[in-house]
Amino acid sequence: IAGTAGVDEAPQGGGLDLKGGSHIISDVTFTDVAADNNGGAIYLRSSAVADIDGLTVEGTDGTLEAKYGAGLYIDESTADITTASFTDLNTNDHGAAIYVTHASSSLALTDANFVSNATTKRGGAIYIANGIDITITDGMFQNNLAAERGGAIYVSALTTTDGGDDLVIDGSTFTGTVGVPLSDRGGFIFANTSLTLLGDASFTSGEATTKGGAIELN
Repeated sequence: IAGTAGVDEAPQGGGLDLKGGSHIISDVTFTDVAADNNGGAIYLRSSAVADIDGLTVEGTDGTLEAKYGAGLYIDESTADITTASFTDLNTNDHGAAIYVTHASSSLALTDANFVSNATTKRGGAIYIANGIDITITDGMFQNNLAAERGGAIYVSALTTTDGGDDLVIDGSTFTGTVGVPLSDRGGFIFANTSLTLLGDASFTSGEATTKGGAIELN
């Protein structure tokens, strides 16, 4: 699914706007698809459930694809994503690639790559406003930038209903460039919640302008 760089295809969900229901998405590529507000490529809302296997979302460096979540916007919905790539996506608010909101939203990411995404505010790759059961397994985050906090991931709040961990990251790699700050605070991760790191999670060349070169837990 291809759009035109710098042109909004819809107010929200420039590629797909999925309201409720269960959906299977397999081996789909979105290129330069944009929305004026939420979800440049995909917008999930109203208790939508998406099982996604094989997703590529590509933008153009320096071109805005959405205000929130240029790749995926999840509102009161569930997404299970395996094998995905989010590259060169840009937002002029939070969450360059993915934005998650609502206490009932959940996101599971496995083998997802986030490369050179950027936002003028928080969450250079992922912004989590609220949600439950957020897990990232074998992810790769490289040179994602946020002007304010969380070069790769920013977590505002999470709701735990079973006493479990708020955010779980298992076996993922985070990489920056020496001498280049990835954000003002929390070069890779800024979180207002607990964080559990499992497996061989690694952080290389993380820098922040103020504090938390790799991680800041507030």
